[in-house]
Amino acid sequence: MEKGKTKNTQLPGVGCNVCNCVYHTAENACVAGHISVQNENAQKKAETFCSTFAPKNDCAGTPFYG
Repeated sequence: MEKGKTKNTQLPGVGCNVCNCVYHTAENACVAGHISVQNENAQKKAETFCSTFAPKNDCAGTPFYG
């Protein structure tokens, strides 16, 4: 799925509190087609990150998919 595109259905069991992500919903859920959590060498939760994250807006207020 192309970054910034949503499937408009919540991923079961996946919560999201990142309100600036295009996949975040008001119900704190994720509507990405899939998620990818990165850092294969992680030893702690803080060392992982969601690489599916896409910010809602750039500084000009337009969608940003980079």
